[in-house]
Amino acid sequence: QHDESGILPSDQKDSRVVDRTKGKWIKEIVPQIAAQLEAKGNMYILGEKFTAADIIVGHCLRWSKAYGLCDNEVLTSYLARLAERSAVVSLLISLLL
Repeated sequence: QHDESGILPSDQKDSRVVDRTKGKWIKEIVPQIAAQLEAKGNMYILGEKFTAADIIVGHCLRWSKAYGLCDNEVLTSYLARLAERSAVVSLLISLLL
């Protein structure tokens, strides 16, 4: 597991890129995903049905939470719903093997 400091050694990081990317994620990406969920009834990214898009978006959101970039309540609920899906559980298990 990586911590909030990232995966690159400190001598290979450009703090400007890190700060810009974090800012963009928090100010632009997280609100857009939350708005999409709210527009679709807060169930899944494309509406009431679970799709491959949910696996992809869910993976990215779990990654962002691991780095402290996502504490949005709508997205936390969304991730909890995804964690109950057998397809997501299977994917997570396969990543551990």
